[in-house]
Amino acid sequence: MQNNQFYTKLGMSITVNLHYNGYMVRANQLKTGGRESNTYDITLELRRKDISKWDMMDEEIFHITSESSNLDTAKFILDKFAEGYFKRFIDRYEYELACTDKGVELEETERNGVSIEQQRN
Repeated sequence: MQNNQFYTKLGMSITVNLHYNGYMVRANQLKTGGRESNTYDITLELRRKDISKWDMMDEEIFHITSESSNLDTAKFILDKFAEGYFKRFIDRYEYELACTDKGVELEETERNGVSIEQQRN
């Protein structure tokens, strides 16, 4: 694992801290066009630092041509964040977490023998 001011590198992926509510983005980089090419296809995943689950953000693949792919990819992610690109993915992630919490709460309540209707009364 290699650390940089903007990103952490692990294999062909880099992780960029968004400095927003504990969120980070992982960019999976795949070199395209052969050994001499400086072209990369990039897919993005999102996660909150306190949760180990990475969430694929979209089916979209970004194409970057670069001499310094890791640094340019990190800058690309930070620029996308500044544009508000990640807001809908963060909102979706938060919604899924809230739904999971509600489901766990419901399951625990039913497991303890108290139905939701009994709780309401």
